[in-house]
Amino acid sequence: MLVRRIEQTARDGQHVHCLNPECKQTWKATRDDDGFGFEQVTVPVNCEACSAANLMPWRFFLDMKHDEVGSFSCHSCRQKNYVQWRLMQVHRESSVGCQTDA
Repeated sequence: MLVRRIEQTARDGQHVHCLNPECKQTWKATRDDDGFGFEQVTVPVNCEACSAANLMPWRFFLDMKHDEVGSFSCHSCRQKNYVQWRLMQVHRESSVGCQTDA
């Protein structure tokens, strides 16, 4: 019943979070010719040991505090990996077409 209500009110592209506060899953509402659906919102993180891409829930990172270290086990090899959420300044390459103020 709840999913049917969300289907009627959700807009295309809108993010919908799991109702369980312990769950980090987020879905993006999609509408197309076939009807209405949801796709998971994830961030790919490669394993340090086997390089397999692990699709981590988007909210796993958004809920982290500045410089907090989180961990996950690789879905392929079970290696424990560590991640840290940091704001970093980067310099754009001149070939990107970035103009600088003079």
